[in-house]
Amino acid sequence: MLHSQRKFYVDFYRHSGGYIPCWPLSSSINLGELILIVKGRVVKLGNIMDEFFGVNEDISITEGRHPYLDAYPMQSGVSQSFRRERDPEKVSSSNSASYLNLEFNDAGDYFFDASNLSVRSIENFYEFKFKLLQQLASEKFNFKEIYVVTSVMKAEAFTLLTAEDDDATLEVFFEGDHQSGVTAEDLTKGETKPKISSMKGVASPLIKEVDGAFFFKAQRLEVSTQGKEIVSKHILSQLPESMQKHRSEILRYVPTQVLPSNDIYPAKVHELFHWREMNLDDLLDYLGVD
Repeated sequence: MLHSQRKFYVDFYRHSGGYIPCWPLSSSINLGELILIVKGRVVKLGNIMDEFFGVNEDISITEGRHPYLDAYPMQSGVSQSFRRERDPEKVSSSNSASYLNLEFNDAGDYFFDASNLSVRSIENFYEFKFKLLQQLASEKFNFKEIYVVTSVMKAEAFTLLTAEDDDATLEVFFEGDHQSGVTAEDLTKGETKPKISSMKGVASPLIKEVDGAFFFKAQRLEVSTQGKEIVSKHILSQLPESMQKHRSEILRYVPTQVLPSNDIYPAKVHELFHWREMNLDDLLDYLGVD
């Protein structure tokens, strides 16, 4: 993942009500997918919509528009200016071009805009979460950490410009006579796709991309606080002193792996594990930030 886009990803998470942009943005993700986050990327393992997982008939899905539409466009540290030039050899104003110049203050500053945002969500995850937990942690699998995608947002078109360097600049031109001027919002919502005329220090500019951008929310299955208390007692009472002195590392990295397999049975998994919404810490893992 591009280091320069970390600020955008964190800001988007905060401003959108918890949605995380896919990397890259055009990478599709499906509702109900089981995923891992490994070294800054999403690894797909399956989908709980499949009959095999035993909850497909319990799932209720809603569709609609994104409720945070007024959050876009988003930008940080960007200033813009407009100028219009006419071909000196031709009199007609139709032969003029309109130029939009964007200036970025610092590396990591960005401009983002999207159009036609739609959302599909599992609206009743908590009604079948315990049943799914048993399937994933004991009955059919022994997952210790895994995510289930519970909401997917898609933009039909989007623009994302991020500065790799301080004082980055980007200039684009729009054909035709725009007497009232153009702004950065016209990069995505204008009738035609503008062209880059000059650029300095901007990372992989994406202007009016029409393959779609994808964003998601997820629930994470993980060891619960109660589960860690159970494991802590097990370490102190059942494991040798050479392992007890590493109790904090065990609880952080491999808590349930130190339990005998016959201790993780369906009736007990609710004591050991729980579901929680994917949060900023997960996003930082996704970004590869310690």
